[in-house]
Amino acid sequence: MARIVCLQSPRIARGADQAVDADDTPLPAGLAVPVVFVVGEDAGVRHSLIMLFRAAGFRARGFASAVAFVRAAPWQCHRCCLVVDHQVPDGTDALSLLERLPLLGASIPAIIINGSDSAGFRRRAIAVGAVAVLTKPLLDDAIVDAVADVIDQPGDRPGDRPGPSGRD
Repeated sequence: MARIVCLQSPRIARGADQAVDADDTPLPAGLAVPVVFVVGEDAGVRHSLIMLFRAAGFRARGFASAVAFVRAAPWQCHRCCLVVDHQVPDGTDALSLLERLPLLGASIPAIIINGSDSAGFRRRAIAVGAVAVLTKPLLDDAIVDAVADVIDQPGDRPGDRPGPSGRD
């Protein structure tokens, strides 16, 4: 039975906020380490998602804003996924962030979390590069399965294309 991910949690002290978000372990070069990047302003939601992904066997790193994510430029990994809340602080929303990433040379599959299920929003999200849009409240099985599907699917990312013969 699927559990619902807690989207409202008590305020977390700043030090705890940074401890959960921080994962300073370097990504091994050339290895296909699955990593999930979580971007969202609500520390409780972000932490819940990070802990959920870690419990599912992924590496997970959190960012409180789109600016922090872009500054870190963590998208140079082979198997990674961005999970971003539609409402991101600093005047950026998920759609703007996804529009900006290709201009920065980033090619990372992204899943957007949104508070409402609107066909118009879903169309706009897919048009700017989102691979999925999930609606709150989130079922933990649904978000973990969506991330696993994205990470396990070869896409149009560097390192994912087969060699000239069609084989690796």
